[in-house]
Amino acid sequence: MEIDYIRESGVCYLRIISDNDHLIRNRMRMITLNRMEGMANVTCRNVNNREQYLYNISSTMPLTQCFEKTEMKKEDVLRLAEGIKKGVHTLERYLLDVNGLILNPEYIFYDSSKNEYRFCYYAGNKVGTEDGMKALFEYVIEHVCHGDAKAVTLAYGIYKRICIGNVDIDHLTDTEESEEVKKPEVVEEYIPVDNFIPEISKEEHEEKDIVKIYCIYGAGAILALIFIYSLAGIFIKGVRIKGISGAVYILICVAAGICIYMGYKWYEKNKDLLVKTVTSVSSEPYQKKKVRIIVPESVPENREELYTVVLNGREEKNKGVHCLKWVDAKGSHSYEVRQDACVIGSAADRADCCILLPGVSRVHARITKEGDTYYIKDMNSTNGTRVNDRELGCFELCEISSGDNILIGDAECVFV
Repeated sequence: MEIDYIRESGVCYLRIISDNDHLIRNRMRMITLNRMEGMANVTCRNVNNREQYLYNISSTMPLTQCFEKTEMKKEDVLRLAEGIKKGVHTLERYLLDVNGLILNPEYIFYDSSKNEYRFCYYAGNKVGTEDGMKALFEYVIEHVCHGDAKAVTLAYGIYKRICIGNVDIDHLTDTEESEEVKKPEVVEEYIPVDNFIPEISKEEHEEKDIVKIYCIYGAGAILALIFIYSLAGIFIKGVRIKGISGAVYILICVAAGICIYMGYKWYEKNKDLLVKTVTSVSSEPYQKKKVRIIVPESVPENREELYTVVLNGREEKNKGVHCLKWVDAKGSHSYEVRQDACVIGSAADRADCCILLPGVSRVHARITKEGDTYYIKDMNSTNGTRVNDRELGCFELCEISSGDNILIGDAECVFV
């Protein structure tokens, strides 16, 4: 069995090239002749005496892509479990072997327009339903939101049932109501990573310039003393310096008063000059996030290893910043690709880089960074993605570098 993606006439397909087995061919005939609820529509064709099954996955997104940057809530886990239940019941209704249901999260597709999952069926699938569900919910536990206690409890409860062989599809989501499952304790630890350069962060804040303020206060105090002394010299002859008349003291008093007044007016208008911007630099080591789900005490003996899942966070790097540039009717635009994964599309609520041009799908493409290398992947878009005039296949990963021309729908972009 070979699996890949192809695009024909603007339609994206998941293609399974079958082994030459007449038993598989006979079982697949049922699913190719019917439109089954919860299942991806499939057509069959024969190429070089080998059967090819094409599953229509247009306008859908793989489960692995849906939760690459977000975490699964309780509603997401329930939706996935209900989709499995619907798919199994559909196969049983058509008298098909449920072990043919492909439960690899990479080949489970989410249809946002119907808010449901589509599953693929292949009669030659060598991974049984129980093993497939176990691997699927190991993925779910890794991506579940650890701040949502109900989501963690639900995902863990389903995984527990699968591990002990208690897989009842009709009661797959009854964990919370039928059993008093103790909520697993979620522990988050941050471990410094010594072999990475510490992250340098700069923060600017304003502070009063004490030196300037003290100088202004000092000058004001001196002028005030001169004003008071000259004022006293006008009326008290005993404080006058010999040879200096009262008229001189009057002039000095008036001049000091004018200077004090002008100084006050200047201070009111130029208070901002007495504030300086200070940049503080801090160095923080990179840390690895380690999440542990601690098993409740009621777990049977010798099964603890089945229920404990250790999740390692991603170690982040940030070396240099690349940009994606394009032009539309409003002018030129630029988006800095700072994160390790950047979604490009026309839906502002789902895309990091939003391009509002014709031909751009809601979720069109994705740029990822691995080490110092950048890649772009077409995300099952309607009009496709081109890199330097070469059209990418559906979900094809293509390396890009500075200066490459990328055509996203009708948007002509440059990666710099």
